[in-house]
Amino acid sequence: MKTECQYPSELTNRQWQLIRQLLPPRAHLGRRPIDRRRVTNAILYVVRTGCQWRMLPKDFPNWSTVYGLFWRWRNDGT
Repeated sequence: MKTECQYPSELTNRQWQLIRQLLPPRAHLGRRPIDRRRVTNAILYVVRTGCQWRMLPKDFPNWSTVYGLFWRWRNDGT
């Protein structure tokens, strides 16, 4: 488990334990699963810094993956 945050916007372990319960279950088919904590941290980074999706640091998953999951979760009420 991750013990040290790289960015101030990242979730603590306690926060992640609470938030991960609210996310929809993973699909069992298709592409390999992406680390949802890293996606959530990337979304929080965009919200906190106001940067453009395409300007996400390379430490995060690909911006289009993060953007796509953000809109999927937003539209389904997650």
